[in-house]
Amino acid sequence: MVFEYLTDDLHRLGEDRSTSLLTKSAGETVIQAGEQGKYMFVIQSGEADIINDGVILDQVGPGGVVGEMAMVDGSLRSATVQASTDLTLLPVSKPDFEILIRHHPQFGIHVMKIMSLRMRLMNARLGDAMEDISASRAMEQELRTLASRDPLTGTANRLHFANMAAREIEQARRHARELSVAMLDVDHFKAVNDNHGHACGDAALRQVVEATTGELRIADVLGRVGGEEFAILLPETGLEPAAAIAERIREVISEQTFAWDGQTFELTVSIGVSIWDTDENTIEEALTRADKNLYAAKENGRNNVVSIEE
Repeated sequence: MVFEYLTDDLHRLGEDRSTSLLTKSAGETVIQAGEQGKYMFVIQSGEADIINDGVILDQVGPGGVVGEMAMVDGSLRSATVQASTDLTLLPVSKPDFEILIRHHPQFGIHVMKIMSLRMRLMNARLGDAMEDISASRAMEQELRTLASRDPLTGTANRLHFANMAAREIEQARRHARELSVAMLDVDHFKAVNDNHGHACGDAALRQVVEATTGELRIADVLGRVGGEEFAILLPETGLEPAAAIAERIREVISEQTFAWDGQTFELTVSIGVSIWDTDENTIEEALTRADKNLYAAKENGRNNVVSIEE
């Protein structure tokens, strides 16, 4: 689930709050312009249109944020948000937001960037000056980039990873090339959060991502698919070379020392690897096999790579 760690943290850090997911059918209004807002929403699944004076300013999908002006005291909704498909949303109140940014500062930065870009885009779209057109396009591209990235680690989010996988499957079919995937999970990560705090955990995840990216090629795709779980797309790569890449990642991370607030600790990762089968139309079955191998790696004592094919 997109931003799964946000849902978990709201339940864990605010036990007196009931943070349940909200669903909307296609065509329903999520937010009405001019109203006082109590919540912003993180889209978990589906898509929504952001509309001002009948003009669609932006289209937002999984991982996207809408209604962020509710986090500013006294602000009214600046635009209407309408479900363009069936939607599942995570409501975030201002107290919830304050909890989240205290433990995940990068999420707050992500939301503020979106807020700033949307306000500038609205001004540019509603203005008459021709020079605003290129600025609007640049801002639209920046919003698309923000919507495709995990705000904490900068990796692809689940939706962008799926889109990239679909593209690579098409290329693999067309050119008869191999395509492998890996699932990576940070071992005992909950203990890091419990013992050192969420800010430390966030910093550790970013360091894991940096180490992992250092062993990947330009064409490879790293995406965050859970709290401490990542998926890796390895184009033009068979099972054995993919396992070798995974082993290098595992080794590099296990040899690093992580420092936080005067303390040092080590982290390890478990990785499951699988190869896409040409009979499969999506990457999901390959990811499921990789996830089973990840589970086997955990069962085998963690800090190892499993690439068994059924």
